[in-house]
Amino acid sequence: MTDDSARLALRERLAAAGIAAPSRAEAVVIDLAGDPPLGASERTIAEEEADRIVAALGAAMVAARAKQGVIAVRDREAETALSRSLALRKDEGHSFVSSPRPSHARSTTPQRRNEGVSPQTVEMVATPEPPEASRVVRVPAVWPSVGIDRDLGIDGAWVLDGERALDLDAAAFHRERAPRRLTVTGAVRRPGVLRGRFTVEEALAAAGGTDELAWAALDGGLLGGRLADPEAPVRSSLLVVLPAAHPHVARARVSLTDWLRRASSACEGCRLCSDACPVALDGVGLLPHEVIWTLVSRRDDATRLAAAAACAGCGVCDSACPSSLSPWALVDAVKARLPTDVTRPARGDVHPEREGRRMGVDLLLLRLGGEQAWRIPFRS
Repeated sequence: MTDDSARLALRERLAAAGIAAPSRAEAVVIDLAGDPPLGASERTIAEEEADRIVAALGAAMVAARAKQGVIAVRDREAETALSRSLALRKDEGHSFVSSPRPSHARSTTPQRRNEGVSPQTVEMVATPEPPEASRVVRVPAVWPSVGIDRDLGIDGAWVLDGERALDLDAAAFHRERAPRRLTVTGAVRRPGVLRGRFTVEEALAAAGGTDELAWAALDGGLLGGRLADPEAPVRSSLLVVLPAAHPHVARARVSLTDWLRRASSACEGCRLCSDACPVALDGVGLLPHEVIWTLVSRRDDATRLAAAAACAGCGVCDSACPSSLSPWALVDAVKARLPTDVTRPARGDVHPEREGRRMGVDLLLLRLGGEQAWRIPFRS
């Protein structure tokens, strides 16, 4: 199989798995530094699935004709595991494109529901992309990691998070997908990272249950998280279990109508939410305070409302609001109601004060009540 035909076959496999690879990208970035406060799922993927992540990076580079590949991490343990895997792959001279060849061997690996396809034997095909163009880089512990390509000195890279990289690995090499990771913490007996898909009740049981007679769970964490139905599947990589009377639970129960009423009376127009917005700091024209005032004043300003399409859903704007409002809830509601074909605001130049305004994970934890309050045995 020639290089071009191998690349085409790879792109077809990715497309069949719902992964739209760009026709050409300057670089591929796998972002394993994107854990939210209290989360550790991406870090666990970095440490436990290093070989798959390195393989996914190479396959993505080939699919997008990228000249370089970067894996971004926060901590030294993840950096060590990935660097070791990358070095071994370079030493062994492995290529990154594969041609699937069905195997009749039976897998001995237990398969959780909806977790990948049957294993395949993979035949490697030579490619012109040098593995030396790949590297592992530690980045600051800020959240969210919007604009991480610019942090790495690459503008306009194809960025994949850990779970998407594992999707790509399974599709590219026709093998069973690695288990998904879910961090469960808060008022649980055994906080930690689970492997597989769970409902909220299943995740709670796997984390040892809770001592709370009445509890609630936030799917997505304390920032940008939503109250979860106990019988519903967990949709994010972070589940925080809290006493039902906890202030964060009460805040999550506030209706959209009430948030709008509160904004009408309490919003000071200080624009601190916009000053802290990671998307705005990355040069995209989203200003949460303008979206809020457009709603409050009932102005017909489609352009300002359409900017909500760029919202990352991180909820950092909530942590910045001095009036304890929820800019995120309002912006997210606008985003959910926008037409599917709405034009996303263009990405411009980085804000000149981006580095000073970005929120570190430690600062966000302090604003959320402190790390010890959530009974988590590891740092995010």
